[in-house]
Amino acid sequence: MAGRKPTAAYWFAGAAGFTSSTIYADRLPAWLVRFDAGLKERFATRSWLWAKEPTTPEGRVATWTFPGQVIRNGALPRLIQGAGMPLDRTFEARFRRSPFLDDVTLEAAEALMEAEQLGRGPAPDLLSVSFSATDYIGHAYGTLGTEMRDQIHRLDRTLGRLLEAIRRRDPGAWVVLSADHGGMDLPEALAENGFPARRVVAGPFFQELRAHLKAAFKVEADLLLESPEPTTIYLRDAALLAAKLDRRTVQGAILAWLKARPDVAGAFTAEELAATDPAAAGSPRDTSLRVLLRRSFHAGRSGDILAAFQPWMGFGTPPTDYPAGHGSPYDYDRRVPLIFWGPWKPGLRPEPVRTVDLAPTLARELGLRPGPVDGKALDLAGKTSTKDTK
Repeated sequence: MAGRKPTAAYWFAGAAGFTSSTIYADRLPAWLVRFDAGLKERFATRSWLWAKEPTTPEGRVATWTFPGQVIRNGALPRLIQGAGMPLDRTFEARFRRSPFLDDVTLEAAEALMEAEQLGRGPAPDLLSVSFSATDYIGHAYGTLGTEMRDQIHRLDRTLGRLLEAIRRRDPGAWVVLSADHGGMDLPEALAENGFPARRVVAGPFFQELRAHLKAAFKVEADLLLESPEPTTIYLRDAALLAAKLDRRTVQGAILAWLKARPDVAGAFTAEELAATDPAAAGSPRDTSLRVLLRRSFHAGRSGDILAAFQPWMGFGTPPTDYPAGHGSPYDYDRRVPLIFWGPWKPGLRPEPVRTVDLAPTLARELGLRPGPVDGKALDLAGKTSTKDTK
């Protein structure tokens, strides 16, 4: 979040507290060592009970059973960690999918601001804070249960505390609020409420596709590499070469097979996406699937074929996979807030924007000229004050 050369970067690492990498420094700063020591003591001696806030409205109460896992919505209060319980990987998983992750992230951010004296120097400081509990809770319990309702209620309060702490340090500070993605509820919950939702399980999907390719090209070799989701398909180049198969011919067979499936909305080769302009103009509501997939495409890393399934399709089966997920090109996954709070005139801007517009916008407002970046600088209108901002 802080670019290629940040002064430091820290992240939650379970029972150890917050940590970093030697890429940034040889050792953790003294303030973080002290913070982690206090956090570890609280982990070992305190009970962390997630109880619903009194003002949080009740959400869904339901149970879904998968092979090896039962998912309960509305099961609050929920014991995340009891005093004396083992601080193992199961603790970390439980803690991450609770509002307590955001609580300790806020505490760490407040400690950092004080120890590093942010906003007190001659040059602007950039602090990026990620409150990630919403993502983990959405994956574990879906987006419409009591758990998510309580998380959003608490997150609002957490953000308020952070803003108050920033304003106390520097009343002229600038704040930008955004998110990296939205999310979809459990397909089972959506189906119960009339949505055309279901799960697409990777194992059977790829078994069918592999069998189709072997029959079509009369080969026994596996022409595909392993992939975690049906949305991304990788070809096995060595197998194509050994079987003397043309890559484009195989890609064409896969595309035809995908497009014959009623649950597939569109599919494109890596070559097609590489030739597509990701900054195509127009309303986000009218943007084509091809352009949307291009914006998620990275040459050399993304698959040889990318597919978009119909809306409300989930992937994988718990407990191996998350109960709920994200990553589709549809509005429920990609529409996020982008809010600038600072010396600009207030107002709602209706024109299409993207999250990649954030960095060039701030750069221009700070009088900086960054190198080539994705996105464009947005016009935030006139400033209400010419006061210097740190």
